[in-house]
Amino acid sequence: MPRHSQVVLEPRKSPVQARSAASVDAILEATIQVLLDAGKERLTTTRVALRAGVSVGTLYQYFPNKSALLQAALKRHLDEVAEAIELACTEQKGKRSGKWRVLSSVHFFKRR
Repeated sequence: MPRHSQVVLEPRKSPVQARSAASVDAILEATIQVLLDAGKERLTTTRVALRAGVSVGTLYQYFPNKSALLQAALKRHLDEVAEAIELACTEQKGKRSGKWRVLSSVHFFKRR
């Protein structure tokens, strides 16, 4: 029976020092930029590393493959969207009760 390999979607490691956190930030930002400029089909780890100003080896220290890189960029984007929604709901507190339904939905999806 053929074995199907599973694509690893989790980052290899998390940055500890400020310098490594800055590298990961640059890699994720570059991923979005390359994705917008070239599209998913032409997004490569080499292009992302070049745009981020890091070596491909540095990129692979944190992300094992393109899928993990895309997932991390998407998660970051969704976290930013959730924060913006939470802020908007907090600012509207007491103005309309329907806004709190949105906030509870955001918390539900963040826990998944």
